[in-house]
Formats: sequence, C-alpha cells, structure tokens
Amino acid sequence: MKRFKNILLVAEADAFTAEAFAYTLNLAERNNAQLGVVDVIDRMPHSGYDDLEDLWSGMRTEQIRSIVGDHAYKAEPITIGVGTRFIEIIRLVLSQGYDLVVIPDSAEGYSSTTLHLLRKCPVPVWVMKPGHSVPNRILAAIDPDPTDPVRVSLNTLVLDLATSLARRTNGELSIVHAWNLPGETALREAALLGHPNAVTRIAQARRAAEESARHNTDLLLDGYDLASFSHRIHIVNGIAGEVVPDVAASCNMDLIVMGTVARTDTPGLFIGTNAETIIDNVAIPILAVKPSGFTTPVELTGTR
Repeated sequence: MKRFKNILLVAEADAFTAEAFAYTLNLAERNNAQLGVVDVIDRMPHSGYDDLEDLWSGMRTEQIRSIVGDHAYKAEPITIGVGTRFIEIIRLVLSQGYDLVVIPDSAEGYSSTTLHLLRKCPVPVWVMKPGHSVPNRILAAIDPDPTDPVRVSLNTLVLDLATSLARRTNGELSIVHAWNLPGETALREAALLGHPNAVTRIAQARRAAEESARHNTDLLLDGYDLASFSHRIHIVNGIAGEVVPDVAASCNMDLIVMGTVARTDTPGLFIGTNAETIIDNVAIPILAVKPSGFTTPVELTGTR
C-alpha cells in the first residue's frame, strides 16, 4: 500500500502496546513513510504549574521511548501535547501534515478520544484492537451512487484502501452494500388499508431498488482487479447500520474500512447516522475515512 506518507501513532497510556507499534512501524516502512508518536497529558487546573507539566511530559516521553526501544530513531518526533486529547491530536495532524492516525484501543468498545477522532479528524483513522494488528479478513462498506460525486470519491477511497490491504496481506476481502426501499414500512401499511395495486407496486419498487444497488455496485467495482485475491460481495436488503455489523460478525472480519461522513455540505454533521450505528455495534478494528472537502471543526490554535 503506497498511500500514506506521514503516519501518526497515538500512545494511549492504557492501551499502547508493542504489537501496535510494531505493526504501525511496518506499515510506515512499507509506505516509505515518516512515523510520529503522540501522547497528550491533562492540563493543570490552574496556571503557574508549567514545571509539573514539563515533568509529566518528560516522564511520558521516556515511557514511550522504552516501548519503542531500538526503533526509537524511526519514531521521531515523539510529541507530548497538553490539553484535550483529541483536540491536540487533530491540531498536530493539521500542523505537521499527517495523513493517517493510528490509535490503539481496548478490546471492547471505543474510547472517547477514538470516537472524537472518528467524527472530527480530517484524515483517515485506523483504530487498532488487541490481537487484530494484521488484518487478514477485510470488510469494505460501500454505498455507491454514481450521481453523487462525494459518494463516488468516498467509496473509491474505501475500496482503494481495502483492496490494497487485502492484496498486501494476501487476505480475504468482503464488500458489503446495504440497500433498502425508502418508506417501505409506511407503504406496506398503506397496502393493508386496501390501496389498489399497492402490493404489486411495492414488489416492483423493491426489485428496482435491488437492481439499482447491484448495477451501481458493478459500476464501482469495474475498475478493480478483484480476481487477483479471494473476495466476496454482499448486496443485502436492510439498513447499513444493521447490515454491516451482521456481515462483519458472520464472516469473522478483522477490519472494517468505511466512510464516517457521506457529505460535506452540512455544517456540524461530523458523522453519518449509519456510521454511528456501525461503530456502536462492532468491537473490531476500523479504518475510517472522510470525503474530500471535509473540514474539521477543530481549530489549529487555541488558548490556554
């Protein structure tokens, strides 16, 4: 995978592991990328304690150096920020031009920092989980619509990353697209009230929606050489927030590559409803991307 050139690894005090660092270092070397490591400590509640912040910062730097060991020279710079974790991480991304953030997290659920990064970080975020550092079964969640340039760009990025990872790890790629007929429940209720031809018309509309989903998926996948590795395509009737976790569980996936925002024209919309539901219902690693044009609400500079 020759995409990322400046990778930032977040050193969680309770989740940073040699396994995560080793894989991230390997990822950086394969991409000929720079690797930085960041940790963020809490700000003292009152001004005038800069010496204590400096002491704490120095201690965390040494702890990180002890973890990276002989590879410390490959993980420069090591940055210790002061303040709110996700804000300082995003500010570092903005100021230093990082193009991927890797954050180790606990085996169950996602930390507050991770969730904030998934919602607000302008570059892809890879959430690692213990025992899942090398993804062999990768699930790409797509929602193709050739009439929507933002979705085209987002789905292309998802597939570029997922296919590249599957090819490099000689793994298995699954692609999932959830389709549904808008308003189907209300339409079926109307059919029960005796509206003429309603049942027939609903069945026709469902077939049209499924055919459109398959056609749009075929168009999106047309430019990818999927025959070069093991893959499966799942086109499933349902809501993406429910379908994607179900497919991930039934296929025992190691990683979900997905978009967390499907539009850029709504201020304050940091994550889509379906993406939020997926995140709430899976506990495996996620590589989350946002469309071109997404702007983080985090400002580059702030005040004490």
